[in-house]
Amino acid sequence: MSTTTDHVFVRQTCAVSLGNERVMLTAGDVWPADDPVVTANPDAFAAQPTRVRSFDAGVVRTSNADALERATAAPGERRNTRRK
Repeated sequence: MSTTTDHVFVRQTCAVSLGNERVMLTAGDVWPADDPVVTANPDAFAAQPTRVRSFDAGVVRTSNADALERATAAPGERRNTRRK
């Protein structure tokens, strides 16, 4: 992996090999770019974070346009649902 930064970000949660060892990677974790795990498994890492989160009005937004709502309504908030 050719990168100009001194650190890289894990693309997705997975297990990778380093010799006879298995190493668990967690999405979003930051690793040194020159670490043996990174150099042996460059496809598992990205130069930029794959997800950036922000919190706005009860919704967690991510850079890939996913939105997760809170499971419960905030005080005074009304949830519109349809009955089946």
